[in-house]
Amino acid sequence: MNNDALKISNLYDLNETIAAKVFEDCTYPWEVLAKIGDFIVELGNALPEDEYEKRGENIWVHRTANVFPSAYIAGPAIIGKDAEVR
Repeated sequence: MNNDALKISNLYDLNETIAAKVFEDCTYPWEVLAKIGDFIVELGNALPEDEYEKRGENIWVHRTANVFPSAYIAGPAIIGKDAEVR
């Protein structure tokens, strides 16, 4: 298999995500894994408080999201607009 097909530039349009920064200096998607946790914390701390509520340590939930009381979310995590977590 040609590894070019697995390059981030061939798999994703980074203009369509708020997470483009986490892909900087990476060639393949798996290189991002070690950076995701820190990135979520950085992004979460920058989210507008009128749109996102911080619930617990490093967990941000959009105010339109529906999170069931029985759901367990381990941070760091961001639950987006209109999401449903059961």
